Amino acid sequence: MIQFFSQMLKLPFEAFVFSMEMLVKTVQGIQKIAYQGIDTMVSEIVHLPGDRPGSERGRTSDVPDGTIGDSAETMAQTTRQEARHMADRDLHDDMLKLVRFKILFVKRDYEHVFKEVEELVSDNTDAASYTAWKIAEFIQSLGKDSEVKVPKGWEDYLKREETKPNQYTEQKGTDLMLTGIPEDDKKYLRVYFEVLERYTRERFKYEEEQIDILRDISKTLKERPTGSQL
Repeated sequence: MIQFFSQMLKLPFEAFVFSMEMLVKTVQGIQKIAYQGIDTMVSEIVHLPGDRPGSERGRTSDVPDGTIGDSAETMAQTTRQEARHMADRDLHDDMLKLVRFKILFVKRDYEHVFKEVEELVSDNTDAASYTAWKIAEFIQSLGKDSEVKVPKGWEDYLKREETKPNQYTEQKGTDLMLTGIPEDDKKYLRVYFEVLERYTRERFKYEEEQIDILRDISKTLKERPTGSQL
């Protein structure tokens, strides 16, 4: 009888323990479902529609595979080409350089770019020296036989600066030529230049010249009468 009552007392406790185990399992199940839901939400955020591996539905771009890589390569090539085409202003070598230059006048309200010129430069020089040389050359070209036309809008400016008639201009047929620039405004002259190409110069013909000299000496000696003194 005592054993019976003992078992009867244990039943509520076992039921309570069983209920607690079921509750724990239920909570664990809910927790697992919640974690799976969170993982799904994160996956949806990271992998936008059409971006999942193997997914064709909901593509947000019609760009074919590999296009991004091709575009990157094209941009790199363009950058390299632009670097190659940047203005080369290095005159420090003994090569023959094809140089394009233009004279600029930068005074406010009278800005102007004069005719572009290309020339071969063999001197080993620098940008400052070349700029000074081209400005001096341009000023010297403005004279009685000037071939530089007066820029548009300069007529009133030059007349206002003149201390004597026709100091800076000369009429040639229907064209008004520029024969000078006011002394105080020469500071507004600038030079833009770039090296277009470089060429290896021909070597000096020293050997050929020495051979010609020796031939001339030999010919002179042969033509001299026998026994004559130098």
